[in-house]
Amino acid sequence: MDQETSVCYYDFAQGDYESVNEYLSAINWDAIFSANITVQGCWDAFICIINDIFESFIPVRVSKPVTGSLRKGVHYPHYIKRMLKRKAILWKCWRLAKSLEHKRAYRTIAEDCKRAISKFHAARELAMIRKNNLGSFYKFVNSKLQTNMTAMALKTSTGVVVTDPGNCSIICSAMFSQVIMVFALVLPNGSEVKL
Repeated sequence: MDQETSVCYYDFAQGDYESVNEYLSAINWDAIFSANITVQGCWDAFICIINDIFESFIPVRVSKPVTGSLRKGVHYPHYIKRMLKRKAILWKCWRLAKSLEHKRAYRTIAEDCKRAISKFHAARELAMIRKNNLGSFYKFVNSKLQTNMTAMALKTSTGVVVTDPGNCSIICSAMFSQVIMVFALVLPNGSEVKL
C-alpha cells in the first residue's frame, strides 16, 4: 500500500470501551488536576490521558489509497442504476426516432428515476438521523454546504467589490451588528422602534 496516499486513523467503532471505562475510573482526577496549577497544565495532563487511551484501546486502521479512477459521489443501489440505464436508453431512442411513444416512455422513466432517487436520499438521511451520531450529521451538513470560499466577493454600500477575506469579514461584521442592533431595539411591550 502506498504510504503517500493512505492515511492512518483511529477506528472508534471497534474500540474497547469497557476497558476505557475501567481505565478512566481508576484515575485519581483530583491528584492530577491539583498537581497542575495552570489551565494549560490541566489540559495537557488530560490530553496525555486521552492519547494513552487512544493508543491502548482504540485500533488504528489504514485507509485504502484513493486513485484517480475512483469517482466521488453517491453510489446508488442496483435498482436505481438499472433505472438510470433504462432512462438513458429511452432518451437515445426518443432523440433518434422523435416519436411521441418514445417521448412518453422517457418521461415516465424519468419521473420514476426522480422519485426513486428522492426516496433513496430521504431514507439515507433518515437512517443517519436515527443513528443519533452528531459527528456524522455535521459531516453530512457540511458536505452539503461546501462552497469555494476563495471565490467569495462582496459589494460594499459604495459599490466597491471586495475579495480580501479580512475586508469581507469586516463588511459581514458591520452588517450583522446593524441587524442585531435593530432586533435589540424592541420595547418590552412588543412594539418596535421605528428607525
